[in-house]
Amino acid sequence: MKRRNFLKALPAAALTLAGCGQNKTAPANTASLVFDHSYPLDYATQFSADCYEGGYVMIDIPDAGRFLVVPEGAAEVDDLPEDVVLLRQPLDHIYLVSTSVMDLFVHLDALDSIALSGTKAEGWYVEEARQAMQEGRIAYAGKYSAPDYERILAVGCTLAIENTMVLHDPEVKEQLEKFGVPVLVERSSYESGPLARMEWLKLYGILLNKTEMAEEVFRQKVEQVTPILEQENTGKTAAFALPLLTKIQPMGKPQILVLEPTRELADQVAEAFAEYGEFTGLKVALLYGGLGYGKQTEELNKGADIVVATPGRLVDHFYRGTMRFGEIKALVLDEVDRMLDMGFLPIVRKIVNLCPWEGRQTLFFSATMPPVIAGFAKWCLTDPAEVTIARREVAATINHAIYPVALDQRDELLLALLKGTDFHSVMIFTRTRKEADAVCGMLKQHGYRGEVAVMHSDIPQKERMEALKGFKAGKYEILVATDVAARGIDISGVTHVINYRVPENAEDYVHRIGRTGRAEATGDAFTIMTADEVDFATAVENFIGKPIARKKLEGFNYTYSALLEDEPVRSVRKPKHAAPKRRRR
Repeated sequence: MKRRNFLKALPAAALTLAGCGQNKTAPANTASLVFDHSYPLDYATQFSADCYEGGYVMIDIPDAGRFLVVPEGAAEVDDLPEDVVLLRQPLDHIYLVSTSVMDLFVHLDALDSIALSGTKAEGWYVEEARQAMQEGRIAYAGKYSAPDYERILAVGCTLAIENTMVLHDPEVKEQLEKFGVPVLVERSSYESGPLARMEWLKLYGILLNKTEMAEEVFRQKVEQVTPILEQENTGKTAAFALPLLTKIQPMGKPQILVLEPTRELADQVAEAFAEYGEFTGLKVALLYGGLGYGKQTEELNKGADIVVATPGRLVDHFYRGTMRFGEIKALVLDEVDRMLDMGFLPIVRKIVNLCPWEGRQTLFFSATMPPVIAGFAKWCLTDPAEVTIARREVAATINHAIYPVALDQRDELLLALLKGTDFHSVMIFTRTRKEADAVCGMLKQHGYRGEVAVMHSDIPQKERMEALKGFKAGKYEILVATDVAARGIDISGVTHVINYRVPENAEDYVHRIGRTGRAEATGDAFTIMTADEVDFATAVENFIGKPIARKKLEGFNYTYSALLEDEPVRSVRKPKHAAPKRRRR
């Protein structure tokens, strides 16, 4: 039974249990409002909302105040606690200072509710905001520390949405409130993860009377983000990207810098940052060689908060005056051992020196730690916490096999393995670029013309990216590659890995076969071995700590048998799926 004194009749503990939201507080102690339910929140902890009969909503932002949203035309509430700020709808003359909120308003189709901005048109990274200001639909009313009070009062401002920087100038907040302008301090940056920050969309849905739209947009974004967060193969990138995204707010200047040794890795990491941070308002710029400077410069000029780059191209942008390092708060050095191998370490040292040392967080990732890298790490890291992860482990879901063969039958055996294997996507690794081209050409000559692509460092960047994306999308079933594609590249759904040559570096074997058997799916790793590669194969077995079975392919006409087991094994052919793909021969 509902009563006017409902809030007083129940203990506060019972009220906090209502609804599904987190961080709940007891509803406002007033006889004028009849509590209905707590607004459900799944991730956000830095605000809560209690819903009352008649459409009233009490928003509580810890350390930032309580706000009662009063529906348009609803009766006044005159017995509220003194600390509660009234927000009467419609809130259609907003002074928006917190830049991260603009993207949320765009998703809610609510730009028309913003009358004033704390950022000039040229400073906006959100194109819709820039255009609205250029067209005069939104006017500039001064930055957070120096608002134009006359203009704010002249437009009849109903709400000022500030970021936490206003707390450094408390007189501004006091003056706005003195003039009758409510001030809401946006605190989504205090949330612990991207989905929690994203859920602040619901708060603005409440303010703007667009809760259904906010909930639907949020639901769609969760559906997009959740599979990414659940992917097993996003481990390292997600491990550093997600925490870093929670530490910064959009400001239109590079705050996070990620260095990658290859263009492919840079592209992959930039894509991950864009997906994880889609709803944060943070912008990502991708910088690497092989392409023109125009688009990259444009991304930087639009106000990139996150820059993912290869070392050489990053330094080029510095000398061109298009890249500045003064606001870098986090520096990620990824695959440092590869950067050493590629001769990038002197350039990386220069980049580290360009970034601010004071207050900078540096994350350092390397598969190996030889003395030169250990010394470099000691130089660029201050009092680091070291985390060591075993790299010798291979997934239990991968079936390994070595197929010994005579040198002049290597190509013939590769064709036989492909013919006898029901694969959906297979990666074939070679040691050299010349070898990769030769294998690709040979496969095309034997009927795989439209199904195979090649990827190595001598191929133009555009073609490399097309090959990689085509393989990911299923356009190509076979990708022939050097080890440039083995380290860090995220390719899901690979059913087979074939080592055309045993890798010279045992650790490269782990990286290669790690392209299959991911996310608990099964996969096969075949290695073709000739007599001159026995020592390499032994080194691989010693590295992973277990032997790899030598197998003979049934039905294959071997010309050399000294390395083979006495008994042949069954064919590697697997049962066909219900709808096998046609092969062009």
